[in-house]
Formats: sequence, C-alpha cells, structure tokens
Amino acid sequence: MTAKRTARLEDKSRKSSNTSKSGSTSKSGNTSKSGSTSKSDRNKTGNLKESTGTKNKATEADHRIECPNCAELIQPKALVCRFCNCGLSSEQFIACPFCAESIRKSATRCRNCRSPLPGILIGSSISRQRTKVRPDQSGRVNLQEVTFIKSIPGKDDSEGVVILNDGSLRQYIKCEGVNALLFDASGRENLARSFANFANSCESDVQIIVRSRALPVDEFLSRFQPKVKSENDYLTWFADYTDKWFRRMQDVHLVPQRDFYVVITHQPSAHTATLKKNKISKSPEQLEKANFQALDRLTRTAIEQLRSSSLRPAIMTKKEVRDLIYSQLNPALVQRESEAPPAVEGRSEAASLSASGLKIDDEYIWLDGRYINTQSLKHVPNVAWMGWLLDLLTVSVQFTLSMFIHPCNGAQFTPSSSQQSVQKPGHAVGDLVSKNLKNPPSENAHSSEKSFDISLYISTNAENAEQLAQQTDEIRRIFSNRGATLDRAQLFQLSAWQSTLCVAVNKFGAVHRVMSPTLATFWPFFTATCGTPNGTPFGFALASRQPVLLNPFFRGAGKEANNMLIVGSAGAGKSFAMSMLMLRLLPHGIRFVTIDKTIDKNSGYRFMTDLLGEELTAYIDLGSATGMTLNPFDIGSGDKLGKPSAEKISSLLHLFDLMLAPNEHEELSLQEKSTLDELIREAYKLSATDGKVPTMSDLFELTARAASDENEPSKREMLRRLARSISAYTKRGTYGSFLDGLTSFDCEKLLLVFDTREINEPRLERIAQTLVSEFIRRKAVDYRSRYVRFATVIDQSITWMRTKTGALLLDELSRQSRHTGMMFVCIAQQLKDFLGQASVADSVLKNAHMKLILRQDASDLGLLKEALNLSDAEVDSIQNFSKDDDERRDSQCLLLVGNIHGTVRLIPSPMDYWICTTEPTHDIPKRTEMLYEVKRKNHALNNADAARQCVYYLGIARDSEH
Repeated sequence: MTAKRTARLEDKSRKSSNTSKSGSTSKSGNTSKSGSTSKSDRNKTGNLKESTGTKNKATEADHRIECPNCAELIQPKALVCRFCNCGLSSEQFIACPFCAESIRKSATRCRNCRSPLPGILIGSSISRQRTKVRPDQSGRVNLQEVTFIKSIPGKDDSEGVVILNDGSLRQYIKCEGVNALLFDASGRENLARSFANFANSCESDVQIIVRSRALPVDEFLSRFQPKVKSENDYLTWFADYTDKWFRRMQDVHLVPQRDFYVVITHQPSAHTATLKKNKISKSPEQLEKANFQALDRLTRTAIEQLRSSSLRPAIMTKKEVRDLIYSQLNPALVQRESEAPPAVEGRSEAASLSASGLKIDDEYIWLDGRYINTQSLKHVPNVAWMGWLLDLLTVSVQFTLSMFIHPCNGAQFTPSSSQQSVQKPGHAVGDLVSKNLKNPPSENAHSSEKSFDISLYISTNAENAEQLAQQTDEIRRIFSNRGATLDRAQLFQLSAWQSTLCVAVNKFGAVHRVMSPTLATFWPFFTATCGTPNGTPFGFALASRQPVLLNPFFRGAGKEANNMLIVGSAGAGKSFAMSMLMLRLLPHGIRFVTIDKTIDKNSGYRFMTDLLGEELTAYIDLGSATGMTLNPFDIGSGDKLGKPSAEKISSLLHLFDLMLAPNEHEELSLQEKSTLDELIREAYKLSATDGKVPTMSDLFELTARAASDENEPSKREMLRRLARSISAYTKRGTYGSFLDGLTSFDCEKLLLVFDTREINEPRLERIAQTLVSEFIRRKAVDYRSRYVRFATVIDQSITWMRTKTGALLLDELSRQSRHTGMMFVCIAQQLKDFLGQASVADSVLKNAHMKLILRQDASDLGLLKEALNLSDAEVDSIQNFSKDDDERRDSQCLLLVGNIHGTVRLIPSPMDYWICTTEPTHDIPKRTEMLYEVKRKNHALNNADAARQCVYYLGIARDSEH
C-alpha cells in the first residue's frame, strides 16, 4: 500500500471515530443541531451548509469517502470519481428514487430531498423504481439503464432501428428546417396546418428533437467552403484575399446550425394485446417481423406528412443513429472523435456508445466535462400563436429542444413502466397536466381536432456552472417574453436530461393537454439560414447576419437543375453580382461561357478577361472587324473526324434554315435539305484527308462544283441558288466575318466571353445565337464526360427573348442543362421579358432552382409576386431594398434556393468592386485613368499585370475608406 493510501486510511479512521457519537444519535432519532439540515441550508451545488462547531470535521467526513480505485476523497453522491473517472461500487451506494442522487445504503432518508426509503411515496400507490448506475467490467459507468438502449440491429447502411430495454422500437427521420422569417400570415398558417395534420396522423408517441449548435465563423467557413483547385497563382491569391475579406466583414462570432430529428415509436405490447384480443396466435419470429412492419408503416406515414411541409425528410441509417446518440452521450469527446466507435460483440450498444462519466447535482448534471441543465415547459402561453418559438433563433447558445407528442383519446398521459417516470414528491402524474390551455378538450370538439399530451424540454451545456447559469437564464427570458414559463427541474436533472435523449422516453413526464390547433403553434422547424448548405461565401443574411454560402452545383433539396435567374432594374447590380460570383467560383475550377450584348466595350466581363490574362480567358468579339471566327462545322468529343453524328448534321441543317431560307419561309424545302445533307457529309470526308473540319468556303466551293457538274436543269438551278446564298456567309460575303474559317480561339480557356455588341441585323443575330448555343451544347457534353463543372451565363437575355428563335434556344439550353449538369444563368431587367414568350420559354422560369431578385421598380412587383409565388413580406423586403448610388458599398437581394428564401446583403471587397463595376460616369473613367497611369510608370507590364496593379491600388484606396 502506498504512503498516500496509508495516509488516507488513517485520516478516514480518525474521522470515523470522531463521528461515532453523532452516528449513534442519528440512529436513536435524536439528531444534534450540528447534524440537522433544512432547505435554506443548501447551496446551489446541493452541498449542505453545516453550522460551525466542534463537529465540522465529522460532518466533512460524512460528505467525503475514499474512491476504491484511486484512494482519493470524493463526494459520496458522485456516480464516478472525478480523479480516475471510474464508477463507484454499487455495494456502498444506491440512487435515490426521487432525486436520483447517490446516497449511502445505510441511510434511512435521502440527504438531498429528505425522502424516505425504500422508494415508496407515503400516501400514494405510485411505486418508484430505483435508478441504478452500475460500473461495467472495465470500471466505467454503464449507462444502459440511463439511456434505455438495448440494441441497434442491422448493418451500418441499413435503416436505423433502436430497441429499448422494454422491447419497444424507435425509428429516426432527419429533416431540414424552413426559413419562415419572410412568411406572411397565410404562409405560417399553412405551416401550422401541416403540423397539425402531421400530429393527427400519429398513431403512437412521437419525439421531435431540435439540436442547435453555434459554430465559430472560422470553423463554419473552413468546414463548408470548398478547397481551391486552381493552379494559377493569381486565382489562388485572389481566393485567399476574398476569404480573409469575408471573415473580416462578418459581424457575428458564431453561426447557428440547427438539426431536426423526428423519432417514431412503436410499443410491441400494444400490438400483442390486439392480437390476443382478436385471438390470433403467431410465433416469436412472426411477431418480431410484424412489429418491424408496423414501425415502418408509422414512419412512412410520418414522412409523407413531413414532406408536405417542405422539410425534405429522410430515414436515418444505423450509422447516423449511432453517431447521433454518441454525440448526445459524449458532448466533449465528440469534438475529437465525431464518429461513434464500432459495436463490440458481447458488449451492449449502450456501453459502446457511453464512453463518458456522469455526475448529478441539484441544478445540473456533469457529463463528459460539460455542465448540462435541462428545463421543462411549466406553463403554455395563455395565447399561443404560430411562431411563438421563433425567438429561439436569436439564442446564441447551444441547446437541445425535445418535444413529445402523445396522442390521447380523452385519457391523460401515463408514462410506461420502461420510462420510470420520476415526479416531484407529493404530486401524481396527472397533477402535471397543464390547466392553462388555449383550447381545452371538449365533447363538442370538431372531429378533425384531436387532443394531445405534449411535453417540451430544453437543455443547454457549458464549460462551467457560472456560464451554464447565464445560458439557462437567457433561455428562460426568451420563453418568459412569450408568456411561457419554464420549470428548472431542481433535484430532477437526470430525469429531465433523459427526456432530451433521442430515444423518445418522456421520463420526466411533465405534460400539457392541448388540442391540435394549439399544438400546431408549437411548430419547431424554424431556421434563419438561406443559400446552400455549402459553397463559396456570397453575402450575409440580413435577418441573422450570418454568412451565406452559395454552391450552384449542390445536390439535394429536390434540386433537378443548376439553373439560376437574376432579375433587377437598371443599375441594381445584376451583372455586378454575377461577376462577383464568377470570381468566387473560378478558383475552384469551374469553367464559364458568358454571352453579353454590351454597350460599353470596357464592361465588367471585358475587364475581367484583361485582368485574368490570355492564359485563362478569351474575349470573342463577334464583330465585322475583329477577325474572330467560330466555325459552325466544329465537332464534339463524340464525333469522329470525317464522320459527323446525325445530331451534328441536324444542327447544321437548322442553322442553314436561318441562313438560306427566304424571308417568307421559316425553313428550306425538303429537297434543298436533302441536297445540303449530301454536300455537308461530302465536305467532312474531303476535309478529313487534311486532318481538319470543313469551313463555309469549303462548302461553297463544293456546292458550286456540284452545280457545274449537274446535268438536270432544275437541280442545277437549285444548286446554283444554294451556292449563291452560301457565298454571302464566306469571307468575301456580307455576313461571313465570324462564320468562315477555323475557330480562331482556344476553346479550353477557363473563361470565354462572347460579345455580340456589333451584331444588330435581325437574321445575323439569330444565326449568332444559334451558333453560340450549339457551341455551348458541345462544351457541356464534353465537360460532363470529363467531370468538369461548367456554367453558361446569358446576360441581357431580353435580346434572346424578343424573337421566337432566341426564346426556343434559351428553352432548349434550360432543359438540357439538367442532363449535362451545366449551370445555366439568365439575367434580365424585368420578369415580363420572359413572360412575353412564355409559350416557348416557360422552362427558363420553372427550371431556375436558384433566383436572385435585386431592386425592382414598383410597377413590376405585382407581376413578380404572382409569377414567383412570393409572400407579401418578401415583396415588401424587395421594395425596401436601399439604393446606395453614392457610396455603392453594398446591395441587397432576395435569394431563393428552392423553398429556402432569405434576404442577403452583398458586400464586395475593394478589389471585387473595381473589377466588376460597370458604373459609366465615375468608376470606369477612374479605372481607365489608373490603368493608364500604371502603364505609363512601367511600360514593360503586360495588360494582365497592369490591370491587376490597377485594381490593387484602387482597392487599397477604397479599403482605407471603410
């Protein structure tokens, strides 16, 4: 025996002799003053304040015992030693059935709640089962009886089903929240109605869990922001600069993250009783199968109801369920090991998942180094309204909200034997049923309105008791502001905390009888998030000020296409917002093709190509004097040289319909198309001998030669007519400036910008749109086969929508983007630009899963509301977007990502601003002047380096203004 242990034993022996007298007195019933206690003598941690006197040492000895494992003196009510984290011997201690505190077996009353033993409440027939926490073979505390978990059968990827100690079953559904901050009254009523329908469809008890955790901003961005994939030094530097700017501009330190779970229960005993009543006998295997089928049916029903609320429910796998339970039982350990350890054969699931020590106090429990306090709903608001729980969105502390829904038919809730419901002394279960209800049950209630016993618990955890008290008071204040009262659950913290575990056991049993309309106001699936679950930083939410991420290529949320629609009045910042998003996405390897019909040649897209340089970009000016060429005969990756596909031939024939058909006809005759088909195929074969594709001049020469060799007069005349028409689209013709010749730019650049500013003739404009659309389709198919993400941006889409041909092209691109995985973006000033050709371009609006609505003219708000099904609150927010023409430091927009709506504040970095600006009277002249000054000082700089220095110097000056 070590010297330390010897000293401990001597100290214990000496103190034990000093306390013999007081011990005998206690047994005879004459307790001395120094040994007496009262409620006022108890401090916050539950330790008794003893009066000063000669027996202080004896009292101290009563409060401290030696750990059988490490010989340290510890409090006897600790279920584990705080020094060695080992469980205390169950031979010395038992748990009080009322307050669950650990006490000596020799005691006749609990020292904390003064309740008599052995666990039968005087004057009541309600039996109290003891809550024992026994150490397992390794010496650690076995929490199997605390968690109620018996087993979790199946494989990791199978549907997670938990079997409790009493044989009842649990299945888990994970949901996504709804940002209801912009919902109007009718929208919230629909949510309430759907929640009431969900509750009415429940045939068994249901638990809803809301877990809210606050991530530090740095951790949030590091976790969800994609990694830079570019090998270009400037793009890598710019991505790092943007990330630092975004972190600098955020004004919140924590980002709330909320997870929502629904636990469906099934009690096999009830099913067995039904079978016995109907005199149906089944084998144990058949009964087990029938119980699992019953649970699955209940789960599927719940999923259908939750899906109607746009919550996107999904059944959780066994691995997900184990990770969820593990995170609740090990709040500190999960920060280091996020995944639950694998199950061990011969060891219970509860023991495998519970790797932490547990201590119980009057005001909290200590679990895995975290202090946890749980409160229960004591009084429902006198007037409950939809959204009264919305204030929980403003809570910056971590919390877990647990809500139980117990369907009842006029009978009050009674906890099952497995729940071991612990109530306060002197109160029966029925006494905790709320009597302060908005809609008490009545015999004349409508048949669609059912009654429910509901419970609500909310727990929070902290690193120390002082911080925990502050967080608890903040939560109580929020409920108090809404007219609700929380019960601190003093002396019942273990039972209250167990009611927040995701095993659907309402152990505390504090219930409130409500009708379905009142229950509907308890809608808990609120979030303040908008944007996408991951992606690049895009802005800040106006409501919560938290960072907003945007990933156009994310999957989930019922998303079928990557399309985006940007609408805003002139000067609202449409092209600016798109350019800023492109600068965010280019460093991640996303390739862009942009089509713009600009007025100013120094527009944002043109300057962006100058900044990034010829290594990364190409600016294709489809004008008569630029010499840029886009060959219509280019083939895709699926075509063979000399043998074009039928799809390629069809697209060329469609192009020649626009080029050669007379004005009074929409397309060529069948005979002309058949002749062109033969000539095109022949042109490909002849050019393949030289290892290239044909050009418009090659087709003209082939057609002219065929006309001269043709003997039949009518066919010869048709060939001559075709040759004359084709010659107009060659280099020597009027319209052949960008059509005749091999493609003159590198199609593999990261950013391609097509400028159609100089194409104004109606027929030529349709030809250019068709030619560029075919180019986009080829690139989309090619990039899809190479697993490269690709995006197309159509700016000034009104130029496409004013003709039927352009509208059809947009419609085709919008529909095909879903199959090719392409991100397709349309930018317009007014929504009615699309509605004018609604019969042929309806998919542009329908397939736009993401919408960005900037400042709008008041006259367009009504159409916008009707077409996009916006709420009154959303329309009001658009109308109130500020117009910052002088400072131009930020802008606001309404971001719609599926059913997730939110208002976002866009704050460009100083360099973002000077790269993307299109302001013609001040910004562009100032940028041009700075660019000229940079080149004047250093003639050796190329255009890209000069542009980078230009925006850098302008950015420094603008940054100093902030």
